[in-house]
Parts: sequence; C-alpha cells; structure tokens
Amino acid sequence: MPQETDRTAIPWTPALEESLAALAQRQQILPALLLLSGQRPLAFLAGQLMLLLQPLAASLSLENWSAWAQLLNHPDGPAILEARLATLLDSGGPRTRPGAPSPSTHPDPQP
Repeated sequence: MPQETDRTAIPWTPALEESLAALAQRQQILPALLLLSGQRPLAFLAGQLMLLLQPLAASLSLENWSAWAQLLNHPDGPAILEARLATLLDSGGPRTRPGAPSPSTHPDPQP
C-alpha cells in the first residue's frame, strides 16, 4: 500500500496557496484538477521547462514562477497538488472575500 506523502516534504509556499485561492475565486478548481490529472506524466517536463525559463520570468516579474517550477520538479509535487485541488473542490474553495458565496449557494438562472 503506498504511503501518503507529507506536504512539508515539498517546497509548498504561500505563493502556491495564493495561486490556488485565485483559481478558487474564479471557480476554476475543477478544470485545473482535470488538466493536472490528464497531463500528470508531463509535469516533470513542464517543471524543467519552467526552470529553464526562470530568468525570463524574473525579468517579467512573475513572482510565483519559481514556486511552481520547484513544485512540478519534485517527484511527489503533482500528486500533492492534485490532492490539494481535490480538497479545495470538495470544500468549495477558500473564501477570499468575507461573505463571498460558495459555488453551491448560487441561485439557478431563470430562463
């Protein structure tokens, strides 16, 4: 039986949490989870490409680039990210504004 990996074993930063909160605010957790699940074998390659382009990202002031590159390069990074996205999907995502409605509380649109 595979052992569950601790999140502290990967370079998890507040920048990653901010990115996930932005996805949740835009209600894009499910598409992100599906994309990650479908492209998981390419995650390491994407991380390597991100490391290669890191000087360009720094010149463009892309602050979270390095954190995402380190996460995707870690052997357990994609699995942990997938688990975190699934948790956010189940909980409705973090609320970034006080009183922000969760996706389940939106009224059905009237035809």
